[in-house]
Amino acid sequence: MSMPLDESASVVVDSTAAEAQNMSIQEINMIILKLEEEINQLQSLVKVLTVAAEHFQESKNCLNEITSNACEIQVPLTSLVYVPGVIANPGRVLVAIGTGYFVEMETDKAREFYDRKIEVVEDQLRKLQAICTSKNRTITQTYSILDHKLSLLSNSQANEAA
Repeated sequence: MSMPLDESASVVVDSTAAEAQNMSIQEINMIILKLEEEINQLQSLVKVLTVAAEHFQESKNCLNEITSNACEIQVPLTSLVYVPGVIANPGRVLVAIGTGYFVEMETDKAREFYDRKIEVVEDQLRKLQAICTSKNRTITQTYSILDHKLSLLSNSQANEAA
Protein backbone atom coordinates (compact mmCIF):
# COMPACT_ATOMS: atom_id res chain seq x y z
CA MET A 1 0.00 0.00 0.00
CA SER A 2 2.93 2.34 -0.26
CA MET A 3 2.33 4.98 -2.86
CA PRO A 4 4.58 8.02 -3.13
CA LEU A 5 2.42 10.99 -2.30
CA ASP A 6 3.99 14.40 -2.13
CA GLU A 7 3.31 18.05 -2.59
CA SER A 8 4.92 18.17 -6.06
CA ALA A 9 1.70 16.66 -7.43
CA SER A 10 -0.16 19.91 -6.74
CA VAL A 11 2.50 21.88 -8.66
CA VAL A 12 1.99 19.63 -11.69
CA VAL A 13 -1.78 19.95 -11.38
CA ASP A 14 -1.67 23.75 -11.13
CA SER A 15 0.60 24.00 -14.17
CA THR A 16 -1.90 21.91 -16.16
CA ALA A 17 -4.57 24.59 -15.80
CA ALA A 18 -2.09 27.30 -16.82
CA GLU A 19 -1.03 25.33 -19.91
CA ALA A 20 -4.69 24.88 -20.90
CA GLN A 21 -4.81 28.57 -21.86
CA ASN A 22 -2.70 27.79 -24.95
CA MET A 23 -4.45 24.55 -25.94
CA SER A 24 -7.17 23.82 -28.43
CA ILE A 25 -10.67 22.87 -27.31
CA GLN A 26 -10.03 19.21 -28.14
CA GLU A 27 -6.82 19.22 -26.12
CA ILE A 28 -8.60 20.81 -23.17
CA ASN A 29 -11.31 18.14 -23.36
CA MET A 30 -8.61 15.46 -23.30
CA ILE A 31 -7.01 17.08 -20.23
CA ILE A 32 -10.38 17.17 -18.47
CA LEU A 33 -11.03 13.50 -19.26
CA LYS A 34 -7.56 12.56 -18.01
CA LEU A 35 -8.01 14.52 -14.78
CA GLU A 36 -11.44 12.98 -14.18
CA GLU A 37 -9.97 9.50 -14.71
CA GLU A 38 -7.14 10.27 -12.27
CA ILE A 39 -9.62 11.53 -9.69
CA ASN A 40 -11.71 8.36 -10.06
CA GLN A 41 -8.60 6.23 -9.50
CA LEU A 42 -7.61 8.29 -6.48
CA GLN A 43 -11.13 8.05 -5.05
CA SER A 44 -10.98 4.26 -5.47
CA LEU A 45 -7.71 4.24 -3.56
CA VAL A 46 -9.28 6.43 -0.86
CA LYS A 47 -12.06 3.84 -0.48
CA VAL A 48 -9.52 1.00 -0.20
CA LEU A 49 -7.51 2.89 2.42
CA THR A 50 -10.67 3.79 4.33
CA VAL A 51 -11.65 0.11 4.48
CA ALA A 52 -8.12 -0.76 5.64
CA ALA A 53 -8.27 1.87 8.40
CA GLU A 54 -11.67 0.55 9.51
CA HIS A 55 -10.28 -3.01 9.52
CA PHE A 56 -7.32 -1.98 11.69
CA GLN A 57 -9.63 -0.03 14.03
CA GLU A 58 -11.95 -3.03 14.33
CA SER A 59 -8.99 -5.26 15.18
CA LYS A 60 -7.83 -2.79 17.83
CA ASN A 61 -11.36 -2.59 19.27
CA CYS A 62 -11.49 -6.39 19.51
CA LEU A 63 -8.27 -6.31 21.55
CA ASN A 64 -10.02 -4.00 24.00
CA GLU A 65 -12.75 -6.62 24.48
CA ILE A 66 -10.25 -9.18 25.79
CA THR A 67 -10.26 -9.24 29.57
CA SER A 68 -7.49 -10.50 31.81
CA ASN A 69 -9.67 -13.50 32.70
CA ALA A 70 -10.14 -16.46 30.42
CA CYS A 71 -13.15 -15.54 28.30
CA GLU A 72 -15.36 -17.67 26.15
CA ILE A 73 -15.51 -16.87 22.45
CA GLN A 74 -16.82 -18.28 19.20
CA VAL A 75 -13.94 -19.49 17.03
CA PRO A 76 -14.64 -19.31 13.28
CA LEU A 77 -13.88 -22.48 11.34
CA THR A 78 -15.29 -20.94 8.16
CA SER A 79 -17.23 -17.76 7.53
CA LEU A 80 -20.41 -19.64 8.48
CA VAL A 81 -19.27 -22.27 11.01
CA TYR A 82 -18.19 -21.41 14.57
CA VAL A 83 -17.24 -23.52 17.57
CA PRO A 84 -17.09 -22.47 21.22
CA GLY A 85 -13.63 -21.73 22.57
CA VAL A 86 -11.79 -20.19 25.49
CA ILE A 87 -8.94 -17.69 25.27
CA ALA A 88 -6.25 -19.50 27.22
CA ASN A 89 -3.76 -16.62 27.43
CA PRO A 90 -5.55 -13.27 27.08
CA GLY A 91 -2.27 -11.37 27.52
CA ARG A 92 -0.89 -12.57 24.17
CA VAL A 93 -2.44 -12.54 20.69
CA LEU A 94 -1.46 -13.49 17.15
CA VAL A 95 -1.36 -10.45 14.88
CA ALA A 96 -1.44 -10.65 11.08
CA ILE A 97 1.41 -8.39 9.92
CA GLY A 98 1.24 -9.19 6.23
CA THR A 99 0.02 -11.72 3.74
CA GLY A 100 0.26 -15.01 5.58
CA TYR A 101 2.61 -13.71 8.29
CA PHE A 102 1.62 -13.68 11.95
CA VAL A 103 3.49 -12.54 15.05
CA GLU A 104 2.64 -13.37 18.64
CA MET A 105 2.54 -10.18 20.72
CA GLU A 106 1.43 -8.94 24.08
CA THR A 107 -2.01 -7.36 23.85
CA ASP A 108 -0.65 -3.87 24.63
CA LYS A 109 1.99 -4.19 21.90
CA ALA A 110 -0.71 -5.32 19.46
CA ARG A 111 -2.76 -2.21 20.28
CA GLU A 112 0.32 -0.05 19.63
CA PHE A 113 0.89 -1.91 16.36
CA TYR A 114 -2.65 -1.15 15.21
CA ASP A 115 -2.35 2.48 16.35
CA ARG A 116 0.72 2.85 14.11
CA LYS A 117 -1.02 1.15 11.18
CA ILE A 118 -4.06 3.40 11.57
CA GLU A 119 -1.84 6.49 11.74
CA VAL A 120 0.04 5.53 8.55
CA VAL A 121 -3.18 4.84 6.64
CA GLU A 122 -4.83 8.06 7.84
CA ASP A 123 -1.72 10.03 6.84
CA GLN A 124 -1.91 8.53 3.34
CA LEU A 125 -5.64 9.34 3.23
CA ARG A 126 -4.97 12.98 4.09
CA LYS A 127 -2.36 13.21 1.32
CA LEU A 128 -4.68 11.56 -1.20
CA GLN A 129 -7.55 13.85 -0.27
CA ALA A 130 -5.30 16.89 -0.72
CA ILE A 131 -4.31 15.66 -4.18
CA CYS A 132 -7.99 15.03 -5.06
CA THR A 133 -8.88 18.55 -3.92
CA SER A 134 -6.08 20.00 -6.02
CA LYS A 135 -7.13 18.01 -9.08
CA ASN A 136 -10.76 19.05 -8.59
CA ARG A 137 -9.64 22.68 -8.45
CA THR A 138 -7.68 22.16 -11.68
CA ILE A 139 -10.70 20.61 -13.38
CA THR A 140 -12.80 23.60 -12.33
CA GLN A 141 -10.19 26.00 -13.71
CA THR A 142 -9.90 23.98 -16.91
CA TYR A 143 -13.68 23.97 -17.36
CA SER A 144 -13.64 27.76 -16.95
CA ILE A 145 -10.98 28.04 -19.64
CA LEU A 146 -12.99 25.72 -21.89
CA ASP A 147 -16.16 27.77 -21.35
CA HIS A 148 -14.25 30.96 -22.13
CA LYS A 149 -12.80 29.49 -25.33
CA LEU A 150 -16.21 28.17 -26.39
CA SER A 151 -17.84 31.57 -25.81
CA LEU A 152 -15.05 33.25 -27.83
CA LEU A 153 -15.60 30.71 -30.60
CA SER A 154 -19.37 31.25 -30.65
CA ASN A 155 -18.90 35.05 -30.59
CA SER A 156 -16.47 34.90 -33.51
CA GLN A 157 -18.85 32.64 -35.45
CA ALA A 158 -21.72 35.03 -34.72
CA ASN A 159 -19.61 37.97 -35.91
CA GLU A 160 -18.68 36.12 -39.11
CA ALA A 161 -22.32 35.30 -39.77
CA ALA A 162 -23.34 38.94 -39.29
